[in-house]
Formats: sequence, C-alpha cells, structure tokens
Amino acid sequence: MRKMTEIEKQSAFIEMIQLGADGAAFVYRYDSRDYSVIASYGGDWDHVSVTSGKRTPSWDVMANIKDIFFKPEEVAMQLHPVQSNYVNFDEHCLHIWRPQHDSIPLPPVDMV
Repeated sequence: MRKMTEIEKQSAFIEMIQLGADGAAFVYRYDSRDYSVIASYGGDWDHVSVTSGKRTPSWDVMANIKDIFFKPEEVAMQLHPVQSNYVNFDEHCLHIWRPQHDSIPLPPVDMV
C-alpha cells in the first residue's frame, strides 16, 4: 500500500481525516459522486473500504481506488469469505484487501 502522505496528494480527494497512526478516512469524488473511503494498514493487512451509502461502487470506482491506494505491481483483492464469516454493516460497501507479509496466489495470466 502506498504511504498516506502520497495518497493524500491525489486530486480526486475532497477531504482526508487521519485516523490514528495506521489509517485515514477520505471523501473521494468520481464521476460526480462522492464516496466515503477508509484505509488502514494495521494487523498485517492493508485494507480499503468504499461506500457511497446509496449504491454499491462500480468496478471502475474500485479499480480507480485500487490504483490510488496500491502500487502498480501490488496484487490486491476483493474477498468473498465463507457465509458464516459475513459481516455487513453497510450493504453498499466494498473492500480491497492485501496481506502485508504473504503473496496472493494468482491464476495463470491467460486466465485472468
């Protein structure tokens, strides 16, 4: 994950609020819509959540967020856990995850 000082310089952000030593909240504007974004990098995971509160973010929104928060050669994922582990505080919130000390296994390039 990029450093917060690098992320906060992105012109797509309207506002940033530091959330302790390991995270920040942002207001992100994309295609004339505002999204609430929370980024953190504690507990051995990089994590970014994105919501507009009214509709689920599109693939384009999530791809742009991934590019802003993660370096070009970092693999990050949207995760679908087993149903018994679902936690849903906001039905329109999506998440991007990246383990800090492990690699995410990937399928062969021609299958992606």
